[in-house]
Parts: sequence; C-alpha cells; structure tokens
Amino acid sequence: MNKKGTYILIGAAGGYISGGPIYQRNKALFMRQQGWDVYYISCCHGKVYIDGLDEFIIGVFTFIAKPAYLFPKKYQHKLIDYVLKNIPKLSDEIIIETGTDYTAYWGELLAEQLKGRHIVTLLDEYNDKINQKVASFYQFKYNRRELACISNEVMVHIFGDLIPQANVAQYSVPCYCTNSLADTKPSWVGDIPTGDLVVGYIGRLDKKAVPVIIEGIKKFAKENVNLQIVFLCIGGSDVKSDSDNILGSFSEFNNVRVCITGLLFPIPIACVRKCDLIFSTAGSCSVGAKASVPTVRIHQITNAVQGFVQKIGCADYFQYQNAHTVYDYISLFFKGEFCPKLEEYDLSNEWIMAEKCFEKHLNLLNKAESKLLYFDFRKIKLSWKKRFYKYSMLILGMRLHQLFWKN
Repeated sequence: MNKKGTYILIGAAGGYISGGPIYQRNKALFMRQQGWDVYYISCCHGKVYIDGLDEFIIGVFTFIAKPAYLFPKKYQHKLIDYVLKNIPKLSDEIIIETGTDYTAYWGELLAEQLKGRHIVTLLDEYNDKINQKVASFYQFKYNRRELACISNEVMVHIFGDLIPQANVAQYSVPCYCTNSLADTKPSWVGDIPTGDLVVGYIGRLDKKAVPVIIEGIKKFAKENVNLQIVFLCIGGSDVKSDSDNILGSFSEFNNVRVCITGLLFPIPIACVRKCDLIFSTAGSCSVGAKASVPTVRIHQITNAVQGFVQKIGCADYFQYQNAHTVYDYISLFFKGEFCPKLEEYDLSNEWIMAEKCFEKHLNLLNKAESKLLYFDFRKIKLSWKKRFYKYSMLILGMRLHQLFWKN
C-alpha cells in the first residue's frame, strides 16, 4: 500500500481509561490501515490501559496540558521543536488531530510549524473552559470546517452561544469507542457479590451522571430494606476521592454493597452480565447493550433519564410511562415491568462498525478549507493574572517558573 502521509494524534494516553483514548486508538489503527504513518503524542504519564495505543506513542509531553497561549512565543517554539525531534518520520502531507481544548492550541502551533492541517475533533460532552475569551480560535476553526464535535447536539451546547452559525449548521462525526468488551471470564468476576438486584454503571467515576444514579439507588434501598442490593461500578478514576465518595454515599445502608472494578480495559462480558440493570451515559450505554443487559441511558448533558436502549446505534429509547428518574426505572424494572429484549450482539462485527464511522471522518476532512491557514493566538486576550503567568516565564525561565506557580 502506498503511504499517504503522516497522521499525528495528540491526547492523554496514560493513567486512566475513557472513551477518548479508546477512540484515538481506534482512529490510529484505522488511519494506519488507510496507509498513513500514525504517531501519538501524549500529555500525561501513567500506565497505558488501552491495548494497542502504546505502539503509536512517540513521547509524553506534560506541558501540552497547559494552553499554548500561556507560553511566550520564544518558549512555544522551543517546546514545539522538542516535540518535533521525537517524530520519527514526516511526509509531505501532514494532518494533526486533537480532541480537547488544551491539546487543540498546541495542535495548531504544531501544524503551523509543519505546514500541515489541524483538525479539532472535540471529544467533550461539555466544556466550561471553552468560553468567550477563546471563542475566536474556535470560530476560526469552525469557519474552515476544521472543527467537529461528537454530535450535533453537543456542538450546539458547547458553541451555540459562542459561534452563532453553529446553531444552524453543525459538524459532527461519530467517535467510535464502544469496542470495549472481551468474551472472557477472569477469575475475579466470580468474586463480584450477588443480591436481589444488581444495578450497574459503566464509565468513569467522575461523570456527572454518577450522583444521579446514586440518589436513585439510595431512594430504592430506603424503601426496600429487606432487599440486598449491589451497586456494581464498572470503571474507575485516577482520583481516589471519586471512589471514596461513592462508597461513602452508602455508608449508612446495610442493604447495599458497592463493588468498584477500577480501571478496566477490555471489559469482560461476564462482568457486565453480573448486572440485572445498567445505567450509563453516552457511548458507555452501548457496552451494556452489547452484553444484552437491560441498559437505561442518561443524557450526557442534562443527566435526564432517556429510557432503555432498544437497539445498538439507535437513538430511539423505550420509556416507562410516568417514569422520569433513576428511582422510577429501578422500581418498575424490579416489579417486572416490560423492557425491550436486546438482540445478541456479534463482537466480531466491531471493526466493521468502526470503519463505517471513520469513513465519515474522511468525508468531513475532504470538505475542509483547501488553503492552509493558522490562527494568530495574539487574538486571545488574557486576564492580568494570565499575562503575569505568561510573561513571568521570560524572567524566571521555565524551571523556576514551574516551581513558582506550582501552588
């Protein structure tokens, strides 16, 4: 196969699991399959949990976690040159893809240095750091069709107030990250407790949906003290307080046992099937549904209960009548109220599904503005504190600056 060019992904690979690095691993495999040389630049250290992602990683550069516009131009150039020294091979055609606000700013500078194209495929469902102060950057990328979100709804939610046109025309691509199941049954799955009802959650423990699920379980547990309930969290966090908060939420309940698997990839299908009912959000809903476990979707932005997944990849959810909360769904489900039976899913079809999604990425890429232009970060106006942060680096140098601003 003829090589097409160099494709560089920038993200956070180490220390945690989420849909982001799973998607980026899938994208890296797909682009290599298409004939590209693919490299991954990570902004955080730690164990790489996602199988296959580590083979693309060329280095870890923690400064990328800080927005590039907070660095004087002198240091921007130094740091970009440092990254470039670690890239094994560069082709004439270069595409850089980023997925978060902070990586996007460095991606733009790297693309300018390499005279390549920079695509922002924003993987966030919401982002408070994208505000009026940085809106000019995203307006620039939107106008050039170099900005996409994971759904049209998310683009309106994040950019509707910042980019008026985004309320009319949205650019989105499916970022396939639900190929997380493995048809295995490790011995530890047998240690997961059982009860009268096992309520599951799949995803990161810091998701905003988690407290909503906890409140629903607590209310059900209070009304059913004779039942033994298990709350099985299939996921983890790199922040210990996230799991501590969940455990603490049920400290006064003698009829609720909490089991947290911790960071886990891939997820054994036998583990998911320990659940009687699963609540989840965004792409994680597909994981429960693929295991044929009744799965209720919680909206990734509003945290509203949307209903049972009826078919994988379908946004038409089955709703209980007069049921609006997690508690309502648990109660009616436990009473034997009908819920749709999910078809057996063939895990061997995962990559076929991924390829179909990534074809849409290529279509969007082909519609980007043909002439390469780059954003001028001088257009971002900084507060006095951020200006002080930026220009004190020139006086202190990077090492002393890092120590000075550590706290």
